[in-house]
Amino acid sequence: MANHIETGLCGEEAVAAYLESFGWEIVARRWRDRQPGGLRTDIELVARSADGVWHFVEVKTRGEAAQSGGDFAPERALTAAKMARMTAAAERYMAQERLSGELSLDLAAVVFGPGGAPVIRYYPNLSR
Repeated sequence: MANHIETGLCGEEAVAAYLESFGWEIVARRWRDRQPGGLRTDIELVARSADGVWHFVEVKTRGEAAQSGGDFAPERALTAAKMARMTAAAERYMAQERLSGELSLDLAAVVFGPGGAPVIRYYPNLSR
């Protein structure tokens, strides 16, 4: 991978394809919730699963160095503060788009291994 931005975008694409393989619809990519005061929260993917649940997916991606886990594991990058911002952003998205139904905050951890093949670890319903 060339840089962290390209790595992140490749991770998002891999997760979108992964979710679509289960029949999920990707509704939005890289949605930005701009709040007063210049604060913003980015949600990488908004998807709707076959059972009608709205999934707000945070994608954390790492290159080969993270394959061993530890402090490099993508899961370690999701903080409680980010989860709180995601919750508020997901609720604003639902209101803005006039959507109803169950919502789920999810984490997709992606590690690109040797040869560039992604390993995806998916954690649904983090808010529960």
